[in-house]
Amino acid sequence: MNSMYNGEGKLTAVSGASYEGLWINGQPASNAVKLVITGLEENLRIAPGQSFSLSVECHTDDDELMTGTNNCQ
Repeated sequence: MNSMYNGEGKLTAVSGASYEGLWINGQPASNAVKLVITGLEENLRIAPGQSFSLSVECHTDDDELMTGTNNCQ
């Protein structure tokens, strides 16, 4: 509508980040406002050059998990 995304749909950026859900006037209907880091042990110690992994979840204002991949804005 009016050359803007409106309604249900999915957009995937070249970076791999995506948003799937409701679009209103070219913008996602909800945006991530909180990042939650998961997958880390308490008191994690990492030596220089040592690899580790973690996960980051994007949550809305209502603390709901955002759907899609890499969709933190």
